[in-house]
Amino acid sequence: MIKKKIFKISSIIASKILGVSNSKDNKQVEDWLYQGKSNRDLFEKLDNPTYRDSYNKNLEKYDSKKAWENIEYKLLESNSKRTITFGFYKYAAISLLMLTIGLSTYYVFNNTSLMVKESPISLISSKASLTLANGDVIDLSKDTSCANKLSNFIVDITSETVFYKSNLDAAASHQSKTLELNTISTDVGKDYKIILPEGTIAHLNSGSSLKFPSIFSNDLREVEVTGEVLFDVQQDVNRPFIVKTKSMLIEVLGTSFNVNSYEDNNSVYTTLISGSLKVTDFKNSVILSPNQQAIYSKENSSITVKEVETDIYSSWSQGDFVFKDEKLINIIKSINRWYDFNFIFRDNECKDIRIGMNIKREESFDKIFETLKNSGLFSLEKRGKTLIFGKKKI
Repeated sequence: MIKKKIFKISSIIASKILGVSNSKDNKQVEDWLYQGKSNRDLFEKLDNPTYRDSYNKNLEKYDSKKAWENIEYKLLESNSKRTITFGFYKYAAISLLMLTIGLSTYYVFNNTSLMVKESPISLISSKASLTLANGDVIDLSKDTSCANKLSNFIVDITSETVFYKSNLDAAASHQSKTLELNTISTDVGKDYKIILPEGTIAHLNSGSSLKFPSIFSNDLREVEVTGEVLFDVQQDVNRPFIVKTKSMLIEVLGTSFNVNSYEDNNSVYTTLISGSLKVTDFKNSVILSPNQQAIYSKENSSITVKEVETDIYSSWSQGDFVFKDEKLINIIKSINRWYDFNFIFRDNECKDIRIGMNIKREESFDKIFETLKNSGLFSLEKRGKTLIFGKKKI
């Protein structure tokens, strides 16, 4: 078990250094780097081509079987004494890590057919879907229409919009307070619009979902959001429109606003474009005016409000990447929801570097890469489909 665990992290790190794409392992590598400066120093050392060349020259003389037998002997000896220490596990992990990367680099650089090649990074091609309350799944990449006793909808692939309409006679007689929910979802690399039964327009960003009923109740309109959605709410003074996320409630009568509630972000952002909003975290609440943004911190469960340029936060709906004085980690996460690449931060400090960007989503990734690299605030390398961020080299 110990051998398997150590070998797994070693091979994962080796694949990252060699530029092999493996998005599922990104977090494990980052976690390993965050465990201590010694890990980061080791990664830097092993990632140095000069060091690898020196290592490879002596690799043929290295008896890997004997090396592991020595580690196993020490493990058995420690087990018998019941005195296994963290220091020894660290020694074993580093030894195997060096061996794994050394063997991998030797094999790759001495077998031209397996050498890491330049890998173009492109937009992810994916789909959106509508899951009805009865479990039926509708592929939104095809023109479709559907009607039932409560509602009907039409899927228009040209405008990439679902037009949802209530059956008014059924709605008038529908008294259930426990409404069955439908769910529209977008995969990573896809956005989509839906016009809800009462006329509200919701535009889902990449990797998002919206739960909504076929018919809203007589006194309330309530939906649930994950990811990012831009709303243009149909005004109805008798029925407040409520948006629920895991952390917050947003109440509105008629307005346009953007909600960013991706689970891998440390905060939830609610940006008001027009109208007024009441934002609550189930304890405290704030009222937003146009051009204001409420930021809910998941770490300390607090809400702060600031003035913003709202165009920046709705630009994604026009196919643009627009950032102003934004943290690098947030920019990379946003772009990563559209393009097929992995990323590694060698230094935590790099994540908080703030930069700006204004670029079309249709642009080639090479232009995005050059824009990032030319900022001059950090180092950036591309290995296959993996971007590696580090401190600026002096």
